[in-house]
Amino acid sequence: MPFIRRIPIRIHIWGGFGSQLFGYVTAERLKRKFPRRKIILLFHTSGVTKRELELPARLLIGSTVIRIDDFRAPLDKSQSKRPNISRRFRTVLIDQLVRIGILARLNSEVDFRRLRKWVVDVRGHYSNVTFTYEELVTLYDSLQITDQADQDLSDVTLHYRLGDLLELEQKGPISIERLASILNRIKETSILQIYSDSPKEALSRIKEISNPKLVVESEQASSLEVISRGCKSPIFIGTNSKLSVWIAVLKFVSSKESEIYMPRESFPQLEMNLPEPRTAQRILFY
Repeated sequence: MPFIRRIPIRIHIWGGFGSQLFGYVTAERLKRKFPRRKIILLFHTSGVTKRELELPARLLIGSTVIRIDDFRAPLDKSQSKRPNISRRFRTVLIDQLVRIGILARLNSEVDFRRLRKWVVDVRGHYSNVTFTYEELVTLYDSLQITDQADQDLSDVTLHYRLGDLLELEQKGPISIERLASILNRIKETSILQIYSDSPKEALSRIKEISNPKLVVESEQASSLEVISRGCKSPIFIGTNSKLSVWIAVLKFVSSKESEIYMPRESFPQLEMNLPEPRTAQRILFY
């Protein structure tokens, strides 16, 4: 079916920088699988909180980018319970398109293997995949993370996700007690650099930990800068965030020896994402 080559593949992407990176890797895979077809990336602002496109322009070369401002403020409970006929019809239509392969939900390696050559629309979170070492090296280089020493590099880097987790009912941030179980192990005077989407709250919480060996600092930085500094830090402590997962995964591409601490809840995700599942055993889970 030569005409299929003239039909572009639309990849829908939601979420922050970490989720967008999963979408980017998906796009690169589809470029290799369908080299003659045009790739269109649709970045949505919708979700629990409004999200903007954060990927650097150099990662988007070769793709058409469309931004869709579809964020809507959450409805109150009385409104959310009202029946929505158009939404039900849309759900049924999408299910039918998935069955015949025109639309695909790409959330796992199995989904990638089932992908039909006539697919035109791709949706999903794209995160339950196993990266190849080559994919990670290419991404590491594309993000321009280097192994060169930084003069301002801290001894310990903590990525502490708070933000919307402070307000959500169904889940919350990592407790300060769990972080203390890691930070109190530090016996030498060290600079602890905190990166968070709620920097003041993060700094306030961490200062509750009474380890005199820690010199605590907080700095605002872009998501890309956080990944770069986390990857190069001798000790990295992550929390429940895709950004932390990416740092933990990409640190295995670096030639530097380092310690990685991640929440125990992230073990299945990391075991799945890493090229060698046994590599996850080198991460210290708390």
